[in-house]
Amino acid sequence: MPTFANAVTEDYADAGAVERVCESVLHSLESDTADLCILFAGGPGHPEISKLLPKIHDRLSPNVLIGCSGSGVIGAEKEIEYGACLSLIAAKCDTSQIKPFAFEDKHANSKDATPEVLVEALGVQPDDVDGNSMLILVDPLTVATESALSTLDSAFPHTMKFGGLVGGGQEYGDNAMFIGDRILRKGAVGLTMGKQFQPEIIVSSNEVPIGKPMSISVANRNVILRFEERGPGGITPLEILKKIRSTTPDRTRRLLEQTLIAGIECDRTSYASTGEFDFVMRNIMGIDDDTGAMAIGDLVEEGQAFQFHVRDPELAVSDLQDKLNSRFRDADDVMPPELALCFNSITRGTRLHDSPDHDIRMLSQYIDGAPAAGFFSNGEIISGIGGFLEDEYVSKVMGYTHSVTFLSRRPDDHA
Repeated sequence: MPTFANAVTEDYADAGAVERVCESVLHSLESDTADLCILFAGGPGHPEISKLLPKIHDRLSPNVLIGCSGSGVIGAEKEIEYGACLSLIAAKCDTSQIKPFAFEDKHANSKDATPEVLVEALGVQPDDVDGNSMLILVDPLTVATESALSTLDSAFPHTMKFGGLVGGGQEYGDNAMFIGDRILRKGAVGLTMGKQFQPEIIVSSNEVPIGKPMSISVANRNVILRFEERGPGGITPLEILKKIRSTTPDRTRRLLEQTLIAGIECDRTSYASTGEFDFVMRNIMGIDDDTGAMAIGDLVEEGQAFQFHVRDPELAVSDLQDKLNSRFRDADDVMPPELALCFNSITRGTRLHDSPDHDIRMLSQYIDGAPAAGFFSNGEIISGIGGFLEDEYVSKVMGYTHSVTFLSRRPDDHA
């Protein structure tokens, strides 16, 4: 009997659609109830979204339910990018160590916020989740995400975090998060994963650097005014772009016009230790033709490294293939996944590939029938070892990636 099951509908407002999704997961689980439900839904402003939780609770009676809205959802080998779509993950499992939680920006980012305040808000003790993992779903319209993740890492340094940024809305309070029988319109939700599940993250990117890394010399919050360059006053982002356009090959120039993004340094120690910059990708919001200044979708600091990138669909295909091949090459030596949780950038799907369902179909070839499901996010949360101590996690928000967290059953003697 499988631990996890998944079903989707392209329109949860359609009469009977949610009931059919519930019946489908119960049939796969060979059960009358579910212990755990993870729910992803498009259309956070749709009036029918408020009816989802009562219908799911009535039919599945889960002990734990968590989820959020997204720009689209993933499941059943489909990537549904628009509309009132729904992807439901249900599980039969021990939920005694799976604890749902919610917190708001004030718990992680206010002048009174401390790791201890955040621990109290979550109702989870760090010692209880050492060596475990957390699924985190954060509304970026109401939470300063990078700062919140930093506080989470300080509060729970030995716990892996993974997840995504909630989406589908445009303004404060538009997005939706689900916990138990409640819909929240601000903050973040998540759950601790019990020791029964072993998490493993792969991240597939599609960015190609163009030009050279540069140091930001003049900036104001999310606006870059100058980069360092020999000569008085430095050089503006617009001037750099003009230079790059004049020297790049035709194909790269076409990608530049269509898919230009900003790479900003996220780890100031990376270059000193590895000789390479650790960039995360962010949107370019606009460039001022008069001043040459550029606004991007994140705060920047003077002295921070920066490099322009373009998104390359050919690289997206090869990189995902390489990551999957590497993960499953020695399949006899690793536990097969029981669930693949997918957090796809909203820039992927048919915005990047010519054919629909590209990433989920490629992933499904490797996981031997295990469900793969998730949502199109506004950023992908990952963490890895790299804190002040050797066993501490550092979390960050990626962009433009396809992030997959495989949950495998731990061997019995480690459960």
